[in-house]
Amino acid sequence: MGRPKGASANPTSKSARKEKRRLEGRPKRATSAYLYYLSHLREEYRKQGKAIPKVGEFTKDVSEKWGKMTEEDKKPFAKLAGKDKERYEREMAIFKPPRDASKPKRPQTAYFYFLADFRVQQKESGLAHKDIIKAAGSKWQSLTESEKAPYEESARGDRDRYEKELAGSKAAAPPSNGAAKKPQKMEEPEDDDDEEEDDDDDDDDGDE
Repeated sequence: MGRPKGASANPTSKSARKEKRRLEGRPKRATSAYLYYLSHLREEYRKQGKAIPKVGEFTKDVSEKWGKMTEEDKKPFAKLAGKDKERYEREMAIFKPPRDASKPKRPQTAYFYFLADFRVQQKESGLAHKDIIKAAGSKWQSLTESEKAPYEESARGDRDRYEKELAGSKAAAPPSNGAAKKPQKMEEPEDDDDEEEDDDDDDDDGDE
């Protein structure tokens, strides 16, 4: 019996991962300079009343044109990409994905214990969030091993807590039916194709 029409053959496909991000409320990934250029050309086709070729033909044409452009020509699109990257980093800095309540909270690293202290120290500094993160990274690199020791100790304690809770959750889990569990296929790294899909979705919603 064949697969129902429209059903995804791979639950870990890009479209499935994209849907998962949306359900989690995860910020939209930053758009690359190339994708801004692609959208620009698509809009130019529309203004000129030209029919947009099939996706494969269109992207091939766009790639060829992009490859022949100078860095100066690419600057407007690189600027847009830079701004969107900043937007994405700001949103990701405050984003917290929903946690599976059945699993223990993952352990914090020594650096994150240090970062928590550093944020308290910088509370009245008036620095922007990204500047505090940048300053914290520089400060952490300059610490001696003895200065890092308290944070390393806290991290070790949290790892012990995590391992104990994880062992407890596994012990409490219902027994399996005996069937061998197939190893999960590692998800492919997400790439800019997802953003192209997002761009197409936006087109379906109508131009603003």
